[in-house]
Amino acid sequence: MPPVPLTRHFTPIPDIFQKEDHPLGEFWLGYAHGEKKTWDELFSEYRVIILAEAGAGKTYELKWAARHLAACDKSAFFIRVEDLTDGFEAAFEVGTAEAFAAWLEGTDEAWFFLDSVDEIRLTEARAFELALRSFASRIGQAGQRAHIYVSSRPYAWRPQRDRSFVEEVLPFDSQMTSLNSGATTDDIADTQASVDSYSTIKTDNPLSSLRLYQLTPLGKDGV
Repeated sequence: MPPVPLTRHFTPIPDIFQKEDHPLGEFWLGYAHGEKKTWDELFSEYRVIILAEAGAGKTYELKWAARHLAACDKSAFFIRVEDLTDGFEAAFEVGTAEAFAAWLEGTDEAWFFLDSVDEIRLTEARAFELALRSFASRIGQAGQRAHIYVSSRPYAWRPQRDRSFVEEVLPFDSQMTSLNSGATTDDIADTQASVDSYSTIKTDNPLSSLRLYQLTPLGKDGV
């Protein structure tokens, strides 16, 4: 039986919840209102953290997004964070090491979906940091054309320390303003306008582009 089609939404986590390293799970229940975005909007962002409780479907969503973009002839990869420490070439569940190498040698953009911080933190205290540094060393300077999405359960994400760490090892110049080239195809249509080819304009004083989202719980109709 094919999966039931659902359009999942993502709610930005307000800055007030990112001021200190309190477990976000303490605020979780009941905070699902406000602005909501879909994958089509997130595909244009470059550094994204997606938080969701166990069973919310974050792994399914990240894997779906990678497959969806790959079907649109984009370079897209799904990797479980814990697999990065066991050998990079064997870590790809969507995409391949060969496709990654081809992207690295080119000039196109790519989308990486890394799942999940909470699983690797069950193994060793610094495992997440080591895995992400390993990933960062692999993409190197190509990180400026990489869209990176990391998932976690809220209790495993430390708002201040982890944000600073991700910004350190996977920096992105958010002042490199992406302009849609206007090239579209029938295969990608309107929903993929945000992932068409880009030209960039660089300005000074780069700012952080990391965004923190909650995978919004399903409403009654979704359930």
